[in-house]
Amino acid sequence: MFQDRTAPADGFTLEDVLFIVDRVAQCHEKAAKALRGVIRAQKDAELAYSQLREAGSVVAQLFRGFTSGTNRAST
Repeated sequence: MFQDRTAPADGFTLEDVLFIVDRVAQCHEKAAKALRGVIRAQKDAELAYSQLREAGSVVAQLFRGFTSGTNRAST
């Protein structure tokens, strides 16, 4: 009679092994989805950081202008 030599020695059947492989594949898919979310969040954070730096630069220019007297309103 045919004997399944691919089954582990601890008594798992081929069906058990396929079930485990399917569960591992599902976990891998979930991890890949989560990683894509992290990458997207990192890109969003980098964009927000660059926009914040630009805004800070504009505020610094305005501040320098006000302190140098070039942008003061005449009284």
